[in-house]
Amino acid sequence: MANHYRITVEPLSADRAEKDAPLVFEAESHDDIIAIVRRVKEKGILPEEQVPAFVTGLKLFGGVMLKNRALPLFSDFMGAFATFMKALKAA
Repeated sequence: MANHYRITVEPLSADRAEKDAPLVFEAESHDDIIAIVRRVKEKGILPEEQVPAFVTGLKLFGGVMLKNRALPLFSDFMGAFATFMKALKAA
């Protein structure tokens, strides 16, 4: 079962907000990103305010990489990413 998300990136500085519309897109993940954010916060491995960006970015990147694993762009990185994810889960 896939979890569906709407991601919004909105500039907060006044000069950027006037000229750049928010970036809004939809993404899906087989994982519950919000639950993972909670678990990573509980582990205390990063400053709490950094966890949502870290987890969201990691899950979105990992999902795109897995969907495109045949591309040469990702071929050298797949092993390192898998090792990193194992270490993160073990932390």
